[in-house]
Amino acid sequence: MLNLTPRSSLIDKITKINVSRLKPLQNITLGAQIVGDKGRVFESHAHFIADKDGEVDVCRDPSLGGSYSGVSPMGLLWSMKPATGERKGIRLMNSDVTKPYNILLNCFDDHVTPSKSSLKPLSSVSFQKWYMAEGVKRIPVREGRIRGTLFIPPGDGPFPGKKDVQTVINSKNSAFRFCQKKNTVSQQNSFCQLSFDIVAISFAYN
Repeated sequence: MLNLTPRSSLIDKITKINVSRLKPLQNITLGAQIVGDKGRVFESHAHFIADKDGEVDVCRDPSLGGSYSGVSPMGLLWSMKPATGERKGIRLMNSDVTKPYNILLNCFDDHVTPSKSSLKPLSSVSFQKWYMAEGVKRIPVREGRIRGTLFIPPGDGPFPGKKDVQTVINSKNSAFRFCQKKNTVSQQNSFCQLSFDIVAISFAYN
């Protein structure tokens, strides 16, 4: 019933989601769920109506409600929010780019809110989304006061370079941390990427 192509791909590539063997014009809900770092759960859902052949194509058909509306092939991913019961404001983070996100996709009969429904899914399937492409070299950098990670795409090169720095401010201890951003999909486009992780401490004056 649920057909996904491909089952494993990079995070910025479209996974085609199709539902078949439905009744003509049947109402269905697709629900997606990810268990992130520290066991925190994120979820989304979207409402669709099958065509006259009993099929839904998420790349073609608009979501009529739920976590997003309109046509968006990867709407079930970008619209994810913390699940019911999770702390508000938490973000979905992947602390280990060598491991994929494992996403559970469920298909429910009718237009429902999965987290508030006791219905069993008509069909379920899982798929993976990766940040790091196959064959990419991940090299920790420890040179002087520089801390970071170098990602080198497969092949002989030469490759264009890219620096990646993210800033997080910790007001509690006045620490300014430049964290390694985990988005490494640039290697698929033959970029050599250096992600920085630099810590600088500023002391408050009385």
